[in-house]
Amino acid sequence: MSGLLQRASLLSANKGLAFNSFIQKNKFTLLGIFTQYNTFYYISESIGFNGKSILKSFSTLDFWDGTIPEENKIYRFSLDDNNIYPFLQFFSEEVQETLSSLNIIKKDDKVYILGNEDFSENTLKELTKLTESQSNLSNQIFDTNSIEINFENAVLNFLEENKVEDFLNSQAKTALKNEIYNRLSLYFSKIGNIEKTSDFSAKISYDSSIDSSLLKDHLLSNLEEVLERSVSKIIWN
Repeated sequence: MSGLLQRASLLSANKGLAFNSFIQKNKFTLLGIFTQYNTFYYISESIGFNGKSILKSFSTLDFWDGTIPEENKIYRFSLDDNNIYPFLQFFSEEVQETLSSLNIIKKDDKVYILGNEDFSENTLKELTKLTESQSNLSNQIFDTNSIEINFENAVLNFLEENKVEDFLNSQAKTALKNEIYNRLSLYFSKIGNIEKTSDFSAKISYDSSIDSSLLKDHLLSNLEEVLERSVSKIIWN
């Protein structure tokens, strides 16, 4: 068992996995947790949702009560069955083009949405026991370089450019921050270590054989899907 999966297994046996460890273990590429806040839902954790999709995720309690009336039941929607269309409103055009099906389940104050795959019994058990915090990522790499990435200004700029309403700002900021950190965790799951140093920054250690300029280019390309042109506001140290 790899160090990552061993750590994931230990977490699962105790308090449950952190979301970023969960997606690494299960290799999910499109997964969102919608959390109830007053009379609407917003994305609290995600992977594969670009910035526009995150902003489109704000939805009403009435919508989910109408479309997913029963808790703890897996609902399946697909293009083939012609019943996925009410849910496409939560995704940007770019993400819609990649979607063929959705698995959706509601439990307590959360709605779990999985794209293009089916929930298994085991992943559902893990999913409903996820911890609130994100875990650091540690691989055994002996000769490393390191950089620190801070994306707070980039997130704030993205929200400003998209004119997010004040009462949604805090939830949107959290959702964007978590999507970015989850992407970083997936990207470095094999080639580096990540230590979260603040809500909007992380220290990244990576194998010294990797070209740092090329690494930054790849990361910026990935994060541009979330932040669009605001990605230029990311600070590297």
